[in-house]
Amino acid sequence: SQLKARIKSEGISDRRQQTKKKSHHNKNKSKDESSAARASRIAAILGENPFESKVTKQKHDVVSLKKPHGLKANPGAAKQTAISLRHAQLLPEYQARAKAGSFVDRRFGEADPTLTPEERMLERFTKEKQRRSARNTSAFNLNDADDSAAAGGDDSFQLTHYNQSLSGLDDLDDIPLDGEDLDGETSGNIDQRTTSRSHFGGFQEKDQEEEEGGEERKKSKAEVMAEIIAKSKLGKHERRLVKDRDEDMRHELDAELGDIRSLLFSMPGQDKEDEEEEARKREEKRLRLGDPNKSGSNAVPLGGGAKEKTKEKEEADPSTSATVITAKTPTDSYDAFVRELAFDRRAKPTDRLKTEAELAAEQAELLQKQERARLKRMRGERDGSDDEEGGSSKKRG
Repeated sequence: SQLKARIKSEGISDRRQQTKKKSHHNKNKSKDESSAARASRIAAILGENPFESKVTKQKHDVVSLKKPHGLKANPGAAKQTAISLRHAQLLPEYQARAKAGSFVDRRFGEADPTLTPEERMLERFTKEKQRRSARNTSAFNLNDADDSAAAGGDDSFQLTHYNQSLSGLDDLDDIPLDGEDLDGETSGNIDQRTTSRSHFGGFQEKDQEEEEGGEERKKSKAEVMAEIIAKSKLGKHERRLVKDRDEDMRHELDAELGDIRSLLFSMPGQDKEDEEEEARKREEKRLRLGDPNKSGSNAVPLGGGAKEKTKEKEEADPSTSATVITAKTPTDSYDAFVRELAFDRRAKPTDRLKTEAELAAEQAELLQKQERARLKRMRGERDGSDDEEGGSSKKRG
């Protein structure tokens, strides 16, 4: 409706709405109402499309704000500007995304199309000369300082010796050095500082510093690190001594292992041989004393004569009796324990597992016994075991 009203206000009418009655008015129209003028006016009207603009309503009225900004925007134009900018910047990067390398020409004047080739080469030559002169210039080069002073440069930086500028001296013969007099003759004496450092190791200077300071000075980083290294070495040495002592003790224990190796690794056959030897000795002793199974007055019971002989020997020689008693003492408990460790304990037999038939027979016998006991209780009979239990209960009562 707004577009139609605008066109009507401009005096442009629609041909479809024209009637034959108004056809005579076309003859009286001026030449300005030609088709070209009409088309230009329509294009101007259509160029200002209200649908392409966005109006933002102001929330609060501000008195001091004369011309509010941002109330009317053109999203279409902004979008077109952004698209053209992306085409100019991002499109080349997107097209070159698969390329491994790229060349950027950083030569002076290459990006400036206003410079001629001669001007560009002249500027490059000037820049190169300035770069070389700045690189070769040194603050301690006296010749460059003289040249700069002659050229009117800044001569505030100068090298001096004994408050005399070195730039104006041809030689250094007139300046007395250490160990020389003003006349130029060498005295041959060594200054006090050199003597203290070379002959006394600088300890005198340290003593003087401590006397002047009066307080213990702060240790430097080198001294702190030296102390840390010394402590680390001391701890390492102590750990080494402990390790050596443990190693010596281990060697001693290994050397003493041979004394008990025979007990740890003794064979069962050796014990059997010892038993056979003891049985043989007992048999010889029995034959020597006499057979106790013989009937007669000369028959001596086994062990009886031995006891009498032993008693006689003890009365005759007490030392012999002590020896015999010592020989009959049982084996040391430690040796017995070591032998138990060397050989596995013999397994003791247990009750075998019963078959199903044996289990069923036991169950049937138990049921029969319980049934007989039940019948006796019904008849009022008592077993001997019941009488005994009753008597004991009466006694307890």
